Amino acid sequence: MDDSLISVGEGNSGSRKRERKPTKRERERRERYKKPNFGAYVIRKCNHKAKRTTYECSKVTGAEIEHCRNRIYAESEKIAQDIQICHHIIPVAPKRRRPTKPNPTKIHNVSMEYIISNPFGHGFKKVCQGFFLSVTKLSKSRLLKVAKCLNRGGVPKETRGGDQVSHKLQSSKEEVRTFLKGLRGQESHYGRMKSKRIYLNSNLSINKLYRDYKSSPQETKCPKVSMSTFHRIFSTEFNIGFKSPATDVCGMCERLKNSIRRESNPSKKSNLIMEKRIHTLKAKTFYELMKNSPPFSKTYCFDMQQVQPLPKSAVGEAFYLRQIGYYSLCFVENNARDPVFYTWTEDQAGRGCTEVGSALFHFLGNVEIEEDIVELRLFCDGCGGQNKNAHIIHILLFWLQQTTKNIKSITLIFPVRGHSFLPVDRVFGRAEKMLRKEASIKNKEQYHALYKELGKVRVLGVDWMLYNIKGLEEIYRKLPGISAMKKINLKLMTEKNNTVVKCRGLLNYRFESPTDIFQNLGKRGRSSKNYELEQLPLVRHLPPEKVTNVESLLKAEFNDDWRADPELAWYKIIIDGNIENATQMVKDNAEDVEQESDCDCLCEEDPALHL
Repeated sequence: MDDSLISVGEGNSGSRKRERKPTKRERERRERYKKPNFGAYVIRKCNHKAKRTTYECSKVTGAEIEHCRNRIYAESEKIAQDIQICHHIIPVAPKRRRPTKPNPTKIHNVSMEYIISNPFGHGFKKVCQGFFLSVTKLSKSRLLKVAKCLNRGGVPKETRGGDQVSHKLQSSKEEVRTFLKGLRGQESHYGRMKSKRIYLNSNLSINKLYRDYKSSPQETKCPKVSMSTFHRIFSTEFNIGFKSPATDVCGMCERLKNSIRRESNPSKKSNLIMEKRIHTLKAKTFYELMKNSPPFSKTYCFDMQQVQPLPKSAVGEAFYLRQIGYYSLCFVENNARDPVFYTWTEDQAGRGCTEVGSALFHFLGNVEIEEDIVELRLFCDGCGGQNKNAHIIHILLFWLQQTTKNIKSITLIFPVRGHSFLPVDRVFGRAEKMLRKEASIKNKEQYHALYKELGKVRVLGVDWMLYNIKGLEEIYRKLPGISAMKKINLKLMTEKNNTVVKCRGLLNYRFESPTDIFQNLGKRGRSSKNYELEQLPLVRHLPPEKVTNVESLLKAEFNDDWRADPELAWYKIIIDGNIENATQMVKDNAEDVEQESDCDCLCEEDPALHL
């Protein structure tokens, strides 16, 4: 019979792109199983007669051949091609056996039928083996393997090469995971709301952890994994890091820890352990109170940021010359979002209770509080010169009695000494990260612009004023024993048809003694209804030595003609107006020393059992 020709289109390779660069072995497999170049025609290699057989090779069209090719070679992977071959072969049992040898060693248990389906889904056509091999360019051995797999009731699977080692190390990898899960770490204070990363001690590293893992007792007979495998499991499956060395730790914790380590007497050592445990429980109680807000209450915390220098310069003289301080007092909710910065400079005011109380008075009067909120909770550190003093209590009493909001009580809560980590510290962490990228800052307006990227900025003299809150001593008495208190409650009450604000101080966070009663701090015959806070001038004289250092720094960075720079006009006013005011400087310094001497950070703590 003469061979007939069928014109078909030329096929494409159909290779699939991979994200990574394929290896040499993968390139060889792709080259082996890529779609062959069929050319423009298919030669029919059939030697059967169409009238005497069930084969329909002569009826197969070019579109059906092209559909069969594209279906098989759509993927370049061998397993994907074998799965498509399954749709074109039917394994059947051999109808007769004609062995060439009397005792054959190999017995064929499967035979194959070949079909080519219609591209439009209208049935299929049965073809012979020679025609199917000519169309697909496949080998008989490959088709036989696929048929045997189908005859067993399975599907083709990859059995060539591959990873033959990883499954042998599963038990060893589980030991690594168990070892890493047993490490004790802690969360970061500055990113606790947005990250679950655990930090280990700063003296550890991956190499040290791997050495500890190798030296650990081997409970099973599993081999130890390599360093690369250990590093891969550590970095991909666990969110673990190494924290920086602690720089602001609690002195009492360190003192008790060292005393416990040196003590040899069991009785005294037990007492020290109990004292340290009580100290730790008190610190945890403070954080639990700050985290769990009662219903119909609002929680804020405030603190003073580290003093920023003006001007901020990268020249060498800036390391030993004194600069003008830029102060920032931040108010934020306990979720550390939407902070409000109250800013001023050293030439306007100091950083004592007058400045903190004035900013607190303005913040409470302008903050948006929901109508159903009846209690305010304020968290701050126990620095006596700024937060923990009678003047802050007086301004809160004055605001609570004058406010038109629905607030009925205010609770001022102080942390345990050495454990004053507040949500506002997270805001300061973001601010310091941003300020480290600025090598030079000329004036305070640049600081304002940077802080506006984090929250709202309130500038002294523009958005808020400084008030003489110490003058409230005329209408209020001092609360005795403030330095030892952990909580101070202020409550709006009604007595004899008059609204008064009473106050009480608690020595513990949860325990209330019978003597802790509310008392009226108002002086007899004095009322706060017609009292007006006196506004203070925004002038504070700087020491002559500091003014001289600032001028030297400006000359070192901007040359002797720095006065001609309009961005430095603020320094010109300070230098020309503060050089001859040494008397006021001495008075201000004495006041700062008096404020800092009452700081609760330096007071001893009573290791009582009550929390």
